[in-house]
Amino acid sequence: MSNVVAIAAGGGNSLVLKADGKVMGWGLAGACPDPASLSNIVAIAAGDNGPALGYISWMALQADGRVVAGSQHGYSLGPYLSDVVAIAASRGTDHHISLALMRNGSVAALPWGFNFYASQGQPLVPAGLANVVAVAAGNDHNLALIGSGPPYLLNRLVSRTAVMSGNSYFRIEAGGAPPLYYQWEFNGTNLAGATDALLALTDLQPNQVGTYSVTVSNPFGTVSNSAQLTFLAPLDITAQPQSRTNFGGSTATFSVTVTGIEPLYFQVANEQR
Repeated sequence: MSNVVAIAAGGGNSLVLKADGKVMGWGLAGACPDPASLSNIVAIAAGDNGPALGYISWMALQADGRVVAGSQHGYSLGPYLSDVVAIAASRGTDHHISLALMRNGSVAALPWGFNFYASQGQPLVPAGLANVVAVAAGNDHNLALIGSGPPYLLNRLVSRTAVMSGNSYFRIEAGGAPPLYYQWEFNGTNLAGATDALLALTDLQPNQVGTYSVTVSNPFGTVSNSAQLTFLAPLDITAQPQSRTNFGGSTATFSVTVTGIEPLYFQVANEQR
């Protein structure tokens, strides 16, 4: 595979996120999302594949901040919640609780799984939890990272390859004491209104090819990172079919060599009989 910008491995499935916001997966039957049903995805998480309907096999965060999810049993949940900036899918048994990190620094527990400890009086999310910058879901526990100090990057920007009129997304995750401020640049110039952790580029044109960078700042300092956006070469036939002369009743074989973004579609036209 190529042009992959994120990966996730679950209990019985694996997922990849491509630069155009599409998701691909493989593993147990039914444990992966239908690629045709998802678009504009900016983050993925792979969960468990337990026997109960509540076990989440995968989660995906859309560019608009909404969450979708599904299970091995073929059902899907979502869009669920809104204004989400990060997700974590649980692989637990007694504590199968997935998480969503909200833009305001709070954490939402997604009750899509079995939680034995709730019956013992344990809350899904500790009271007073705030200023969270990252979340992780474990086997029988969950974690939240509280932001403090100067900003720091939790991931690096990944270069993208795009196609004409297509979409592409740059997303950065950062920690540090809130509030965190974001500013995206294109070839060293600030992009107006691009002041979020996500930069969505739609209906791409050749003049958008170049270097994209983001600066994250708070009262204690700044940090930055950059990546490239390039265009895939246009569709090109590098080897034309060759003419054939055959005896009646025999088989004639034609071949062509083509470069371009996949999948490629071929149509044979018989102009003369």
